[in-house]
Amino acid sequence: MEKKAKQVTPKRFSKGEVRFTHDLYKAEVASMTKNVHYKKYEHKFEDVEHCHFYHSVNNRGKEQAHCSPIGGHTHEIETYIDEKGELQAKCGPPIKRVWKQGKGGTGKWVWEKIVFEDQWGEVVREDNHTHEMTYKGSEEVTLASNAAAGASAMASYAQASAMSRLEQSAAKGARLAVER
Repeated sequence: MEKKAKQVTPKRFSKGEVRFTHDLYKAEVASMTKNVHYKKYEHKFEDVEHCHFYHSVNNRGKEQAHCSPIGGHTHEIETYIDEKGELQAKCGPPIKRVWKQGKGGTGKWVWEKIVFEDQWGEVVREDNHTHEMTYKGSEEVTLASNAAAGASAMASYAQASAMSRLEQSAAKGARLAVER
């Protein structure tokens, strides 16, 4: 029996600019189910309108799988190109990230559906809302330009802080001169 060689991904690092494309989508307004009762296992359900935004990558270029969280939940987003060549996105049902305790003090984070249970663990209601997704545009991003913009902002802040300290020193000197 022949052993299959394990595929190894090379560890790369970038020298200079790193370019990536950021796509922005809006999950249009939809109603989510919210339990507004003050007791955990008693239920008073309200429909609450909300929306989300989905960024295809984060500020480092890493692909994102979920939209921004709102109201204690997020959605898994799948992007694709339709037959007309236009960018589209599909929104899954609401999920939340919860910590599941394991044996021996270990545990892990898992994704769960949004369900409302009674004190015996029976599901009383499940929230399965989804959103229509609207493509809002794309932009080319370079990490080098992000770093330069950040450095420029820090320099402006440092200069403003230095000027502020000089003004404070001058004001303090003037006060001391008046007091003498």
